[in-house]
Amino acid sequence: MEAIKSILCLLLIIIINVSCDKKGRIISFDSFELSSMIDGYFYYYGEYPSSLNDFLTFYNTQDSVNTTITHLLERKKDISWELKNRSVLNEELLIKDRNDTLFWFSKKKHLSYLDDLINGYEKDYLDYPVSLKDLIDYEQATKGLKEESFDRCITATLKYLQQYSDQLTWQKSDSLFLLTTGSDTISCRIGPSFGISICESDNWREKTVVLFYDKEKTVVFNKELEVSFKTGLQKIRSFYKNESFDKSDYHILQYTTSEGLQRYCNCDTLSLDTEWFTDIDAFLCMFSANFELDKIIFTSPPYRK
Repeated sequence: MEAIKSILCLLLIIIINVSCDKKGRIISFDSFELSSMIDGYFYYYGEYPSSLNDFLTFYNTQDSVNTTITHLLERKKDISWELKNRSVLNEELLIKDRNDTLFWFSKKKHLSYLDDLINGYEKDYLDYPVSLKDLIDYEQATKGLKEESFDRCITATLKYLQQYSDQLTWQKSDSLFLLTTGSDTISCRIGPSFGISICESDNWREKTVVLFYDKEKTVVFNKELEVSFKTGLQKIRSFYKNESFDKSDYHILQYTTSEGLQRYCNCDTLSLDTEWFTDIDAFLCMFSANFELDKIIFTSPPYRK
């Protein structure tokens, strides 16, 4: 009987030593729950929390209280929280309670929505970006047009990249886009840009574009502007024959205040020396001046009177 009592006492001592901190308080901590909450922060902001205060403030606004939050609040003075970057594309997060590691990871940094932003830029500029400023200006032009989470996360991504702008290398050709830092690839596109692709396409729907750019060369999104533009073309169109065209008869055209009306595609042999294009050129001159535009890209067949 005495031997059994001794064994039970020994087990009790072991349990107490494992389950208590140095002050004798029982520790109950769920590292899986902490990991899930850190991921929740990331999915909201597009980046990991850089401090315990950032983490607690976020979950305070979410009215979230659980054992993890309670533990971190009680042990706040003893918690060390370090988020650092070993390179542009590698980050490490280490959370410790004194000498005990609560959470740790080291992995490739995820740049939230960067590829989506580059895809959007390519579609709206018909070309690849060649600088971080291109993407920042485009993000400002499109702010509010996408989901709130996109705007929130892409802002964090661009702010992060700005810290390392001198370490970014941008490469662009007719068949390649590459954004790198050192030996690491941030983004890569193999193949022609959207502008080249639609020039080579036989699908007339792909060529049906209407794009406006202001005096700063920034794309302009304005539905009323597009309606006004199409209405103006339709008025001119009313003086020409009502004829149908094959898909090959649709041409992408570009008007700039400095060069006037031009063919957009280098491979296009369309003659612009016709009444229709002369009337269009005059209309675009007035339209761009009224709306303070520098460039307009659109699609049109060669109408005849």
